[in-house]
Amino acid sequence: MTIINLDPTNLEFSVFTAEDIRKISVAKITLARSFDELGHPLRGGLYDPAMGPSNRGEICFTCARDELHCEGHFGHIEIDLSVYNPFFVRTLYNLLRISCMSCTRLLIHDNVKALLELQLRLSDAGYIVEAEELDVYKAKMQAFPTEPIPTEELNQYEEQLRNEPYNKLGDTKLSTAIRSAIVNNTLKECVLKKCIHCHAAVQKVRMSDGKLSINWTKGDKKAFLVQKLNTTDVPEDQLTSSIEVMIARDCKMYLRRLFDMEGPTLQLLFPMIRKMSRDQPFPTDIFFMDVVPVSPPKMRPVRRTERGTVVEHSQSAILNHILLANSTVRAILMWNEAQAKRSQEGDRGGPVG
Repeated sequence: MTIINLDPTNLEFSVFTAEDIRKISVAKITLARSFDELGHPLRGGLYDPAMGPSNRGEICFTCARDELHCEGHFGHIEIDLSVYNPFFVRTLYNLLRISCMSCTRLLIHDNVKALLELQLRLSDAGYIVEAEELDVYKAKMQAFPTEPIPTEELNQYEEQLRNEPYNKLGDTKLSTAIRSAIVNNTLKECVLKKCIHCHAAVQKVRMSDGKLSINWTKGDKKAFLVQKLNTTDVPEDQLTSSIEVMIARDCKMYLRRLFDMEGPTLQLLFPMIRKMSRDQPFPTDIFFMDVVPVSPPKMRPVRRTERGTVVEHSQSAILNHILLANSTVRAILMWNEAQAKRSQEGDRGGPVG
């Protein structure tokens, strides 16, 4: 008789991608209204019958079971514009603070970066003592970044990783704490005013109420535009101090370019990027949302009053706000597209209504 040990030896959490959500979804939610005048759920609404029964006596359109036996099925909402994933706004804020938007590089010297990557690899492999030993070399490299890396001293650590890639005895809560300390120290030390690579002024990123913005002074903006446009003749109307909200779409494209330049380091600093890089061409897209999962009605039960009024769950109210906001965004995008088309027709001398 074979005895199977069900005690977990390794546990890993991840995040659903947009494709994952679409695969498990049985209904695309498009209507902000959930029920008709008679209290019946509408197809395409938040209580679409395909996601499961929302009342007694109803049958699920997906599994053909009643409300007692249907486990419920997920739906999804397609968002017309990418938005920040609220769980990763703080991570994005920390990442943007240690990168330069002019040259799309991390604000870390190459020698220090090599030591940091080795330090994180040792920590992930369970060699916490060896990872802490590298702090001495890293501090020296930060003070004298142009000096060559002590290759002979570091080869022993590389050889240790090759001979024994994983140290089971070192995989403890302490190793996790040390890794967090290494990452947090890096995030603090690399917040600079001037880029060490292109020498341009580094953007000042701010976070407030879950929104990311860039605080430009007149001097910072001039230095940034001079570097970006490669000219000292910058129009005065562009040199005003301002606070610019960073749109998720622009941030998403910037992080894709940053990953192309600094992929290995980003994967070590932020493990969720490394997990996504196995299957996704742009792992940093995990910080954003294009699809919102909609939980089954069983998880958002409605309350029906004696007068027949349907009172929806508080979570459904939040999803309803998302649908309404998305409808507004869609209308604006359609209007902008129509205006652009009219402008093109006008330039070609075509009819403009």
